[in-house]
Amino acid sequence: MSAPINPPVAPEQLCEACNKPRTPRLKPGWESNYRPGSLVPAAFAVVLCYDYDEHPECAAAVARIRVDEERRRKAEEIQKQRHDRLEHWKQRPNFPRDLDRKTFQTFKVIPENERVVRLLQSWRTNDDFGFLLMGPAGCGKSHLVLAFAQAVAHQILARSTQAPLPAYYPVTELLAEIKRGDFDLPDRVRTSAPVILDDLGTEHITEWSREVFYRVFDYRLSQRFPTLVTTNLTMDELKERLHERIVSRIVGQCIPLTMKGKDHRNEEIMARFRMISARAGMPPKKEGT
Repeated sequence: MSAPINPPVAPEQLCEACNKPRTPRLKPGWESNYRPGSLVPAAFAVVLCYDYDEHPECAAAVARIRVDEERRRKAEEIQKQRHDRLEHWKQRPNFPRDLDRKTFQTFKVIPENERVVRLLQSWRTNDDFGFLLMGPAGCGKSHLVLAFAQAVAHQILARSTQAPLPAYYPVTELLAEIKRGDFDLPDRVRTSAPVILDDLGTEHITEWSREVFYRVFDYRLSQRFPTLVTTNLTMDELKERLHERIVSRIVGQCIPLTMKGKDHRNEEIMARFRMISARAGMPPKKEGT
């Protein structure tokens, strides 16, 4: 029979509430974990050999501390899930590379468009309608709906890390995806989250594309799922290019809003031209020369 083994010195462990040492208590059968030749290294055996008694007067405070720590751990875990889900969502191929720059904060608001911006910012996830943004090319429609998509994604993730997030499609890419998918509607079009269709009416219109649009808008209207649409066309031009029955389904679920403004793309390219001209040491030419 092996001689008794003196227990290792118990490492000090402080109380989480009062920060004073807790009393170590040797576990029954500790020798089996610390006997020479044991598979458990001595450093680990020290931890295995002892339990520590709580201070009776600190028990309630320690319990609260541990509950708070568990809540904090869960909150951090949920926050990480939200962050990871949002970053994965931003990598969807339909989104532009500069998505992070398309926010409400970076949108240049002019008085004529302030009402439109405020209406989009006021939308909430329990609303069963969307918007139809009409206006000239370059006035910021795509910027606004991408800002909307990101703001809504944050709203959704604040409530659930599993709920569907908004889908964004330039209309030509939606038609191409439907054609590749044996003409069935993509799952992201069938989602209850907002679906954004950018640049409606600029694509080549055929009877097939009209039928696709009818199916998309009829399905989302019947399900009361919110849809956002941007177009460079007026309401009359939409009716002429698509069909009145399609436009009827669009306005049945989308509040029509008209945007105004200059083509921001021209302003951006001129700003870049001035920058590169200054870098090259040349005065920029006047516009139109």
